Amino acid sequence: RDMDVPYVIDKGVNVVAEFPDLKIVKPELLHEEEEVDAIIVTAVYYFEDIFTEVYCKKQVPIIALDKLIDTVLEKEV
Repeated sequence: RDMDVPYVIDKGVNVVAEFPDLKIVKPELLHEEEEVDAIIVTAVYYFEDIFTEVYCKKQVPIIALDKLIDTVLEKEV
C-alpha cells in the first residue's frame, strides 16, 4: 500500500523548512498543517514526550517506529 508523507515534525528546525520533496514543521505549528491518518515517531526513546506534545494538536494514532516494525515482522512470520 502506498503511503503519502505530507510533512515531517522536528523540534530542531527553525520554523518551517522545505527540502525538494519533504516539508519539515515544528511541533508548535502542527495545528496549522493538513490532517493526517497517523503520526509515526522515529525518535522512540522520546516517544512519551513527543506523544504528550503532539496529541493535543492532532488527535490521530501516534505510533512508535519500533512498534510498527514489530507489527510488520509479526505479520510476515
